[in-house]
Amino acid sequence: MFAYPNGLYAETIPYFIGGQFLETGIYFPAGEGKASFAKRAEMGEAIANVIASEGHENKIYLTTGLPSYSFSDIAQVLTELSVSQSLIIAQKPIHIKHDLKNMA
Repeated sequence: MFAYPNGLYAETIPYFIGGQFLETGIYFPAGEGKASFAKRAEMGEAIANVIASEGHENKIYLTTGLPSYSFSDIAQVLTELSVSQSLIIAQKPIHIKHDLKNMA
């Protein structure tokens, strides 16, 4: 038996930043927090390699990407790759009580 907890999938980034980020910019209240992302297929390949080999009893392997990136870093990379205007992240404050009330 071995444990293989996954980090965040890179494929989830669009869910965090929104599908229209090229038009609207990125609004995500992450502050200076950073996360490591890796592709799901690459994590799956790593897990398959462990399953297919021996010597992993009672081991824990954490699959994630390095280094960690902030959403400001992600916005900067997407700005460099896009032909649109700057996507610099706006740190939208969290107003949970207000937002939940307006959702009802």
